[in-house]
Parts: sequence; structure tokens; C-alpha cells
Amino acid sequence: MVDQKSESQKKRSVSEQKRQSILDAAKETFVEQGYLATSMDAVAAKAGVSKRTVYNHFPSKEVLFSSIILELLNQTQGIMQFSFDAQTPVRPQLIEIARLKMQLFSNEDSLPLTRLILSETIRDPEKMMRVLSELEEAEAGFIHFLDEAGKAGKLRISNSQRAANQFFSLIKGEIFWPMILKGKSFPDDQTCLQVIEEATDMFLAYYGND
Repeated sequence: MVDQKSESQKKRSVSEQKRQSILDAAKETFVEQGYLATSMDAVAAKAGVSKRTVYNHFPSKEVLFSSIILELLNQTQGIMQFSFDAQTPVRPQLIEIARLKMQLFSNEDSLPLTRLILSETIRDPEKMMRVLSELEEAEAGFIHFLDEAGKAGKLRISNSQRAANQFFSLIKGEIFWPMILKGKSFPDDQTCLQVIEEATDMFLAYYGND
């Protein structure tokens, strides 16, 4: 019984490893060739597996591409986990949240893939709506944080979703979009801190309740 369970876990582990290697190969292929030009044959060749194996994990190219997007959003969700502390001033908590968000931008290796995803969602409006919906789920933790801060009387917010978008936009406008659109490098620590503190102070100037 134990041997059967161990064998089952081993098979699942091998399957998960193959799935991840397919995802990694697909990321490279999509970036190199673009979404439309990429074939499942090319992904299989780069991953070192058969096309049948690729289809066993991902029934179509669109499912494969969506899985890549979901993986990136799950990384966002994994980092952006926090809860409101009523005993701590809201400013340092917002600064820490902004720092975590900034951490996501620091991986410049993912920029080509991010550019590809953005261009593809612009080409396909339906895909854009799905990505935006999944992004909202990934950032739900911050929306909950704002709700709790409002209940505690620390912030005056009537629309937490909008406030969350505004806060992150203050950071993205200074760091993320220049990297994506202008090819700029991730800034040094001092610049990052300045952007974070200024964004936080602007946010609190409007929503703060101290």
C-alpha cells in the first residue's frame, strides 16, 4: 500500500515537472516567435517532449498561453499576501505593500514575456478582459486590506477597488511602465524608496483619516 502511494506520488511529481518544463519552453518560444507564429510542435521540441505530451497537459495553444498568464498572476498573489494591523500606523503598512509590489517589477528577465502578454491582450480584447479579471483576483488581498483599514477608521474609502488601482498606478507609472514601454532599467534602492514614499503620501493625503 505504501509502495503504491509512493509510486503514485513519484508519477505525479514527474508529470508536474514535465508540465513546468513545457510552460518554461512555451515562455521562451512565445517571446522568440510571438503568439501567432508559435506552434505546439515548436514548444514540444524546445521542451524535449512529444507533441502528444504537450496536448495531454494543455489542450490548445490558448490554454497554454492562459496558463502562463495565470502562473505570473499567481506569483503576484503569492507575494501580495498581508493583513491590516490596527495597532500599527497605516503609512508603514502601505510602504511595505508598495515595496512588495515593487519587488515584482525587479525581475527584468520577465519583461519580454510581460510585453508579449500586453501586446496579445491588446490584439484580443476578450483575452484582455480575462487577464484583468484574474489580475483583480490576484490583488484582492490589498482590497481587503483597504476595507479593513476603512473599518478601523484609518482610511476614508468608498470604493476600495478604485483606491487599490490608484495606489498601484502611482507606482507603476514611475517604475513599471517606463520599463515596459521605454526599456528603462529597474531603479536603484534610493529611487525606489522615494517613489514608494511619495506614492504613499499622495494616497494618504486623499484617503487618510488621521
